[in-house]
Formats: sequence, C-alpha cells, structure tokens
Amino acid sequence: EKLDLPLNPIALALENCRLADALAKNRSLLRLNLDDANIGADGARRLCDALSANRSLRELFLGGNRLGDEGMKSLAGVLETSDSLEKLGLSQNGITLKGGAFTVSLARNRSLRVLHLISNEIRLRGAALLAAALKMNQTLQAISLGGNLIGAEGAKSLADALVANKSLQLMGLYDNSIGDEG
Repeated sequence: EKLDLPLNPIALALENCRLADALAKNRSLLRLNLDDANIGADGARRLCDALSANRSLRELFLGGNRLGDEGMKSLAGVLETSDSLEKLGLSQNGITLKGGAFTVSLARNRSLRVLHLISNEIRLRGAALLAAALKMNQTLQAISLGGNLIGAEGAKSLADALVANKSLQLMGLYDNSIGDEG
C-alpha cells in the first residue's frame, strides 16, 4: 500500500523504466514518497506517464526533486486525469507556475484535497495564476504556500479567490513578505 523512497537517488531507475513500469501496472499502491530522490523534470515525465494509468494512488510526495516548471507540465497531465489523487507534495522544486498548465489542471481537478507548494518560486505572477485556479476548484481543502515570496499583491489575489472558493479551509502563507498591506 505504501512505497517510501525518500533520499534515494532513483533517477537511474526511472530512466531504465523499471520503477515506472511497476507503477503503471500496480493497482494497490496508495502512497508514494519520492521526496529528495533526484528525479528532475525528465524523471517526472516518466513517472507521470506511468501514473496516468494508475487509479489507486491517493498520495504522492515529490518534494526536493528539481522538477521546475517543466516537471509541472507533466504533473498537470496527471492532475487533469486523476480521480484518485488526494494529496500532492511539491515543496522545494523551483516551481514558478508560469505557463499555467498546472494551474489549469488544478482548476479542473475534482479529487485533490491537499497541496504542498512550500519554498518554491511562485511569487506574484504564480500567485495570480493559482488564485484563478482556486476560484474554479471546489475540492481543495488545504494549500501550503509558505516561503514563496508572494508579497502583498499576491496575497490579495489569493484572498479574492477565497470569495469564490467554498472548499478551502487552510491556506498557509508564512514567510511570504506580505506585510500589513496584504
């Protein structure tokens, strides 16, 4: 039911598709933790290709994997098609959300309940894209955005989204240089 492989450099396993092949065929895995596994954007693409066929996975943790926005494009596809994924951890990946593929998929997703985006590079522009997605998404219950330099204007965009969003119960915004204006 659980596969925890944090701090294991599995990039080679993904390149050779052994792990990816196993994940594509598996129907019982509920939680996959690949935090700090050095998979990068290419590994994320291979992983997401495998996970697109998986309908059992509920929790996926990919923190500290240098995914960047290129890796987020791959994850957008999983988010778009998944009806089982409920918790997604993407902290410390250099994510800006520019390009919008991930946020468009988040807006359409109907299964995700918890999203961790702590210590990325989201800033004002990414916060605006995320706010637009939150206005449409009605299933997300918690989002962690600490350490993303969102600033006062980004916080205002996110606050505006809360008017339309009726499902979100927790939004973590610590360490974002928001100040009194936000």
